[in-house]
Amino acid sequence: MDTTAPQLISQNQYLLQERQSAERKEYENGTLIDMGGASLAHVRIVRNLLTSLWVQSQQISDLEILSNDMRVHAPLVQSYFYPDVIGVLGEPIMLDEQFDNLTNPSFIIEVLSEGTETRDRVRKFEAYRSIPSFQEYLLISQKEAKIESFYKNEIGDWVIREPNIGLETDFQFQKLNLTLALAQIYEQVQFS
Repeated sequence: MDTTAPQLISQNQYLLQERQSAERKEYENGTLIDMGGASLAHVRIVRNLLTSLWVQSQQISDLEILSNDMRVHAPLVQSYFYPDVIGVLGEPIMLDEQFDNLTNPSFIIEVLSEGTETRDRVRKFEAYRSIPSFQEYLLISQKEAKIESFYKNEIGDWVIREPNIGLETDFQFQKLNLTLALAQIYEQVQFS
């Protein structure tokens, strides 16, 4: 068993390395986290989410939908992540002139996998909540047709919503006029 502590690197070292590498890594307070490959179900769910949200975003003038190639910076916890889907209200605000680190997501969607579920639910959600513009968080299951969600209410508290379960249900965003039909989100997805 390897008991050596992981080598910590600075945010500047991370960004320099990440901008030159073909492999993506996330960054949490000095530690690099490898990004594993995605399953076919994961890829299909993300594709379906992006398609549905992009079509709907055409009716909301200041909403932009971004894919998992955009890094999100959570400054208070010194972290950088690649969410599966990002929604931005208004002009995207970037960390620096490289234009590859978003600082003002409005909502984030993560598709859960066995290897990332705990991080998505706990550490990443905690980091995302430190971003002032962040208002809504969705967790999408690969194992069943299920969307879990959380939103920031008017006084700044985070509220857990009842999950939407089943292909016959629709999910309505709390903060935006957006709807996800689970039958469409899970199109071509096989549950194991």
